[in-house]
Amino acid sequence: MRMLLGWLACLAAPLAAQAPASLDVVRPDGSTRTLTLEALRALPAQALTLPTHDGPITLRGPTVAAVLRAAGAVPEGPVRGPLLARSVIAEARDGYRVAFGLAEFDSSLVTPSPIVALEQGGAPLDERDGPLRLAVPGSTHGARSARQLVRLLVTVPAGARPLPGVGTGPGSAAPVPVWLVRHGEKAAAPADDPGLTPAGKRRAQDVVFALTGNPIRLLLTSDTRRTRETAAPIARKLRLDPVAVPVAADVGRHAAAVAALARAALPGTAVLVVGHTNTLGLIAAELGVPLPRWCDDEYDRLVRLDPDGQGGMRATTLHFGTRTPVGECGGPAPPMAGTPAARPAALPDEGPAILAAIDSLFLGMARRDVALSRRLLLPGAQFVATAAGDSTRPPRVQGDTAFLRSLASDTTALLERIWAPELRVTGPLATVWAPYDFHRGGAFSHCGTDAFQLLRTPDGWRVGTIAYTVQRSGCAPSPLGPPR
Repeated sequence: MRMLLGWLACLAAPLAAQAPASLDVVRPDGSTRTLTLEALRALPAQALTLPTHDGPITLRGPTVAAVLRAAGAVPEGPVRGPLLARSVIAEARDGYRVAFGLAEFDSSLVTPSPIVALEQGGAPLDERDGPLRLAVPGSTHGARSARQLVRLLVTVPAGARPLPGVGTGPGSAAPVPVWLVRHGEKAAAPADDPGLTPAGKRRAQDVVFALTGNPIRLLLTSDTRRTRETAAPIARKLRLDPVAVPVAADVGRHAAAVAALARAALPGTAVLVVGHTNTLGLIAAELGVPLPRWCDDEYDRLVRLDPDGQGGMRATTLHFGTRTPVGECGGPAPPMAGTPAARPAALPDEGPAILAAIDSLFLGMARRDVALSRRLLLPGAQFVATAAGDSTRPPRVQGDTAFLRSLASDTTALLERIWAPELRVTGPLATVWAPYDFHRGGAFSHCGTDAFQLLRTPDGWRVGTIAYTVQRSGCAPSPLGPPR
C-alpha cells in the first residue's frame, strides 16, 4: 500500500506541474475573474526589454492595463479623476507582493507600460519565471517585478463612489488596526536618498521591541532607503516582505495608495506603515483621522489607529525608544472637518510593548496555544473574576496551571478584545485598565472591565494578575464593531 501511495504521489507531481496556467484578477467589488493562459494570449501583446546580470532580455505579453480591462476590474479609457486613488497589488505564487498606483499602468502616463509577460525570446517562460511574470520597466534589480504571477488585486479608497461597471470592493471592508511610525534618524548624505545613522538603526530595533506580538501581516514603506532600513529588522522578525509604495512623484497619490492597501488588509490582522514627516499625516487623513504634524527632529512617536465601530478609525499616540523633542514644527495640523482637534494623549514610553504582551496573550487564547500563553504569564499568575454589580458573590480565582489546562482541554473558539486602554507604569511595574468584550464559539458571551498587572522581566513584559468583572447582559456595543 505504501509503495502504491508513493507511486501515485510521483505521478501526481508532474500532472500538477502541467496544470493550465491562469491569472486571478480580484475586482473592486471583491469578485474574482480568472483569465486562462489562452485568454491572455488573445489580448494584444507588446514587447518589453529589461536589463539583467546576464544581459538584456526581451519579454512579450499583454499590458497590465489590458488585462485589468479584460477582467472588468477597471473601466475603459485613461486613468483620471477618482481612478487615480486606486491601487493594484501584484502577488506571486510564493506570497511576494508588490503595490502600484493604478496610474502606473496607464500608457498615456507611463511609457513603456508594465506587461504580464508570457514569453521570453519567443518561447514560453521557464518554470523559474513563469508561466506568468509581471515585468516593470525601470525596476532596479527587478524588485518591483513578480515572477510566477498568480493574482492582481484592485483596491479602492473607503467611501469612494462606484464607477460604471465597477464596485466598491475590498476598500469598503471593515478597517483593521494600523500602526504609523516614522523612519529612524537619517544620515546627512547622500542628500537624495540617505540611509540611517547608528541612532536610526538602534531605533529600527526599538520598533521590533515595541511591536513584537502584534498580528502585523502587512508592512508598507516608501521606496526610500531610510524607510526600508527602518522596516528591515521587524520584517525579518515577522518574516514579511515589505511593500514599497513610490513616494517621490506624488506624495498625495502615495498616501492614497498606502491607505487603500491598509484598508484591504485581511480581517484579524494589523498593518505597519513606515513613512515620513510629510506622508504619515496624509495617510492618517486618508484613513479619516487628523494627526499633529511630525517634527523634523521627532522620531519616537508611534501612532496606533483602531476601528471606532462606525467604519472609521481613532488614534492613540505612544512613544518608544529614545525620546526626541516635540512641538517645534508649527503646532498641530489643521483638523479635518467635523473631527475633534485635540491631540491624543501620549501613553508611557513602553506602552507599545505592554499592549503587545496583552495582545499576544489574547492571541494565545484565540489559538489555544498553551506554549505562547505560558510565555506571557509569570509563574503563579492569577485570574480573578467577579460579577459586575454583585458584591455578594465571592470572586472566582484561577491559577495559571488551571488556566493553561483549560486552554488545552477544549477547542471552542475564544476571542477577547479590549479598547481605550489606560496605562500606569512605575519602573518594572505596569497596570492596564480597559473595557473588554468576550466571545465564545463565535457568539457573544459577556463584557466587563479588565485590570492587568504586568512585570518587566529580562524576556519582556509578563502578566502577573488579571482581575476582571463579568457582565452577561446590558453591555453597550463595542466601538470595535462586531468580530470579524
